[in-house]
Amino acid sequence: MQPEVDNFLKFLPDRLADCAKKAGGKRALALATHISEAQLFRYISGKSEIPVNRLVAIALAAKVSPAWLLTGDAAVADGEPNRPPFREALLVNITQVLEELLIEYEKNFTPAQRAQAINFMYKALRHEEILRDIHLTITKPLMLGFVNFLVDIKNEDILIALNHAVDFFEYSHQNTDFNLHAGEFSAFVNHIIRAYAYYYDSASGRAYYDRTGSQILPHNAKQLDNIISTTQKSLGKMKLDVLDIGCGSARDMSYLHRHYDNISIHGTDQSNFALKICQDLIQREQLPQNSVVKSDLRIIPFPKERFDLLISRMSFYCLPYLPNSGLGVETLINEAWRSLKPNGLFYIVSRVGDGREYLPFCQYYNQVSFKNLIEQHGFELVWYEEENLKRALQTSCSHITVEDKYYETFRALIRKII
Repeated sequence: MQPEVDNFLKFLPDRLADCAKKAGGKRALALATHISEAQLFRYISGKSEIPVNRLVAIALAAKVSPAWLLTGDAAVADGEPNRPPFREALLVNITQVLEELLIEYEKNFTPAQRAQAINFMYKALRHEEILRDIHLTITKPLMLGFVNFLVDIKNEDILIALNHAVDFFEYSHQNTDFNLHAGEFSAFVNHIIRAYAYYYDSASGRAYYDRTGSQILPHNAKQLDNIISTTQKSLGKMKLDVLDIGCGSARDMSYLHRHYDNISIHGTDQSNFALKICQDLIQREQLPQNSVVKSDLRIIPFPKERFDLLISRMSFYCLPYLPNSGLGVETLINEAWRSLKPNGLFYIVSRVGDGREYLPFCQYYNQVSFKNLIEQHGFELVWYEEENLKRALQTSCSHITVEDKYYETFRALIRKII
């Protein structure tokens, strides 16, 4: 899956020259693209940097993939019939907003990194458009979130790996036995985990925590009360050991700590900023001492059979689901089974849908795919229900806004099978 790394500055002129040949020569290409022959010569000789709208015009005139012309990515060199139709407006939109943002925020991307980032953003967002049957308009705030998701993994090799992961998952007809590509897919999952850790430490993550606040939403509190009651009845005891996986700003944890004397609560998160919020709560005695630890989302750093109840509210979707690979969400499910006591329960809130999105990464589930996942890893489904978050928010907290694609969620309770 890993291609040879393309030297953007060295080989772009060669690809432009190839385009001129395909179009019938430099003069024919200049006429077809409304670019002067003199300017076209400067692009081909590498003496001038080519704007993306002219790059797209050249690619279309030569009947080649703009992504190939931009990056040299052989996987998309002449287009593939199973790829969505090219949308010039999206590529131009991405490139223009990215260029403005990199200048404004002084983000340091080399030309090669920038090219691979644009290629990945276009593939990811075009896939999202097809998945959701929409046309996206990329604004500067949206782009800032994308850049913050990518900036800690902007190494050109890693960006190429992400590009080829999208190609493999969405457009390849290859055997989907992930064990055949274990190294590449393990690296892909690691990159996604790192990207989320950086994202929630960045300005985008801080804005998210500011927007969502420090108090649990009323409908979430009611749901949590029901889960605690169900767990106590199911296990036949009042005292519970509970772990919140990906606890974020610890809204669920602090609610349980305030309202339940018979619950021992712990949490994990990988974001340094989230951990700082939690430490502030501990200092104010709104959380128990030593109750929050830093951990990769996939790992539960506690002994086996330690907990009665695990909670994962809106962190489950951050982990890729690669069936039978043992990677991503399968690592977490195995860790959940290990760390739960016999007949322990796992409460999960995540996003409903089919497939996955890549920017930021989101793994969707429906009842069938979710049930298949848990049953293959030693759990049984207690109940599953889908919820439109927009209606819930309008009922209980109309001041909170959520992006449309995140409205559809599911809640599920699963039990460890011995």
